[in-house]
Amino acid sequence: MLPTSIQTAVQAVAVAEVSIDGLALFCFNNGEGARRWEVAYLRPPNHRLVMTVMLINSNDEVADVLLEPTELPDAIRSLDISLANGSNNHLRLFPNGGVELPAFSRNGEDSVDVRWAINMGDPALGHGELKGLKSRGNGNPDRVPVTLLRIPHTLFYTNDVTDSPVIISPQSADGPGNDPLFGRTNEETRGVIFADKPTDIKIVSDPPEALNIPTLTVVPGYFYRIVLTNLDRPGEVQVRRAGRVRGDLRRYYDVLEVSGEPRDLWALPRRLRIESGDCNPGFIANPRVPTLEPLIVDEQPAPAGGASGE
Repeated sequence: MLPTSIQTAVQAVAVAEVSIDGLALFCFNNGEGARRWEVAYLRPPNHRLVMTVMLINSNDEVADVLLEPTELPDAIRSLDISLANGSNNHLRLFPNGGVELPAFSRNGEDSVDVRWAINMGDPALGHGELKGLKSRGNGNPDRVPVTLLRIPHTLFYTNDVTDSPVIISPQSADGPGNDPLFGRTNEETRGVIFADKPTDIKIVSDPPEALNIPTLTVVPGYFYRIVLTNLDRPGEVQVRRAGRVRGDLRRYYDVLEVSGEPRDLWALPRRLRIESGDCNPGFIANPRVPTLEPLIVDEQPAPAGGASGE
């Protein structure tokens, strides 16, 4: 959970927390009437998206499990987390929807700054300009499926930072080569859902029959933790070069169009997560991608005979 100092400054009730780990891209939609976080989970066959819902006490201990770890089917296009009395007080302090602290540095001390995650909209990665999202359908019929999570009234932060710095290099190099260290990145990203007062929470899937989770009702002195992990299936073979494991950053280019050459991420092996290589959430902060909604809208073929009205 967020540091007490930040929660006090927000002046709202933390009713739930969402944990995001694995192959996921998150983006803050600050559009009029939206102002929510969106998380796109890419669904390649060798990954599995697993959801768990727990009731947590004031000591950060699991008091109950409402949804045991459940693999979500590819057929789920979206998940919506909704609540009454939601609060946006945190946007006064953090207008970009995530905790940003002064003097942030990838070579600095661990912190809750959301910018530990790699911004795929930053041309400083070396992949050129971000041109936009790759829709699915007529233009990209084989594009990987996506499940989109929408979360309003939420402040994102980094819960855990990697121990070692990573290297980012062109995919054509097929290894870390002599590229400089990029710095450390996020291990796990979380979001705290705020309300003006304790309130029930609903999680609704599209299609509705794909997932049935009871309403998360108010339990005084407790909050809910919703965990979604999108990691490699057990036994997946990892590519290694020069003592490093190739991460999943390359997969984000399945849904992102850039003007230059896509990049690879190379990380030192980690004993606790060796089965998933380096599979950490990334984010997009770029005016060309204000929302991730196009990722779940199939591109329609052009009508025969040219544009209408001709």
